Amino acid sequence: MWYQLSPDTPLDIIIRSYDQLLGEGKVPYPVPVYIDEGPLDEAPQWSSGDHFDISFYLMLLHANKDEKFGLLKTMFSAFSSSFDPLDYHFIWHQRSILEAVGAFSSNDLHLLDLSFVYQLLCLGREVLSQYCESWSRDDAQRQYIVELGIPEEWMHEALALYHEYYGDKQGALENLIQCGNRKKAHTIFVTSVAHSMFLSSNHQEVWRITSALENHKYEIADWDLGVGIYIDFYVLKNSMQERNAMDDSGSLEEMSESCRSFFGRLNKSLLVWGSKLHVESRACYSKMAEELCALLVDTPSETLNLPMGCLLTMLNAPVPDESRSSYLQDALSVFTEILCSDP
Repeated sequence: MWYQLSPDTPLDIIIRSYDQLLGEGKVPYPVPVYIDEGPLDEAPQWSSGDHFDISFYLMLLHANKDEKFGLLKTMFSAFSSSFDPLDYHFIWHQRSILEAVGAFSSNDLHLLDLSFVYQLLCLGREVLSQYCESWSRDDAQRQYIVELGIPEEWMHEALALYHEYYGDKQGALENLIQCGNRKKAHTIFVTSVAHSMFLSSNHQEVWRITSALENHKYEIADWDLGVGIYIDFYVLKNSMQERNAMDDSGSLEEMSESCRSFFGRLNKSLLVWGSKLHVESRACYSKMAEELCALLVDTPSETLNLPMGCLLTMLNAPVPDESRSSYLQDALSVFTEILCSDP
């Protein structure tokens, strides 16, 4: 029997045994069938190494059962196919079919899709991008695709890939929302789109996008440090404006506490997102903080000067140094007045 295994050994055990022996260097490497059975005069150059033919990876995937398969990126890379571009094209379709039937599930294979698109463009094959572009502009084509039974979410996912490839982050964002990939939509909005909309005072558009994502906020990690910041800013700002209009002097402490909590989230968001945030995102957060600090200063108070607690809140805001210096001077003035006041 093959490598001393019993005749009734299940196929998955045979494959795993071979893979183990392969790792130990005790069996020959699996030679791709197009080399093993192909004509000698047309045989391409091939050498054993870290990459094998996709057929072998499919065998490993079959034998893997329910365990996590760590070779997906290698399996669907160009190294696992022949030199023929059509062969690699077929691998890309195999990836989609296997994922569709539940053979595996992975959220980080979009880089392979981008790699495939890049290779098509290098070969002058802009079929995918042209198709996506024409579909997005032609209502008749879109309706025809829907009637064929192809889920519209699939086309939006393709369009998101198309827009992202060409650097159109907002176009990618819109299609990611449409196809239900809200986690990635959240990331793109926070890191690449929100700051430009906010700083250009396109608040209606910011509210539209954030509202579309809010219904699914429990699916998104770090919601409170991303899109949630923009929603809560508008809510807090509107609340403070309404209370100031009512001349409610009893709301100052409550507003100060709300601002303190919000400023803490802004600072934490800057730490969590780090270098992923666009430099203008920091300017965006500073603008939020300055607007809320200005409203806090305008909030009616029972004293002539702003209470020390409010000034300390403002000092914790992520604002430019010149603004913080101004807040610090006000705090020193209030502190001096307290020291000089009668006991």
